[in-house]
Amino acid sequence: MRYAARYNKRMAFIKAFALRPPLDCDGVFPSQRVLRALWQFTLAVTLIGALWAAICALMPPWLLAIMYFSGPFCLFKGLFHLPCPTCGMTRAFWALAQGQFLEAARYHALAIPLAMGAASFLLAYPAFPAPCCRVIRFVASRAGLWSLAALVLLAWGLKLLGPARYW
Repeated sequence: MRYAARYNKRMAFIKAFALRPPLDCDGVFPSQRVLRALWQFTLAVTLIGALWAAICALMPPWLLAIMYFSGPFCLFKGLFHLPCPTCGMTRAFWALAQGQFLEAARYHALAIPLAMGAASFLLAYPAFPAPCCRVIRFVASRAGLWSLAALVLLAWGLKLLGPARYW
């Protein structure tokens, strides 16, 4: 009896956290229309970022310094006097746009993987929509969301352990 109860608990845990890789985009999630919209959104954000980087390249240095050091107010940092888990992401992407990869990694550890993921999605989706669908379905699954949360917390811990100048 005790063995059966333990077995049932174990099977419930496995069912709750099992990784079931999708075999194809069968329209359940995400549909091709949702994937296409996500690709278009990612492309639009990338183009806006590239346009902003081009505008910043033409700005005078004193204006860039004002924009760089007077960033937006962070409610989390204002309340707890600690950086939030996404603090530094804008500065990291700014450093990436300027080609300063080490500085970008210091500002936020997930900036480079996020940029690489967005770039690979932009380049891969038009040619290979089915693998992109599998990746997005995994990220949207329970295991994928827990993995992302663990990565964000790990990056936040690295930020808290690092020098305060990168907060």
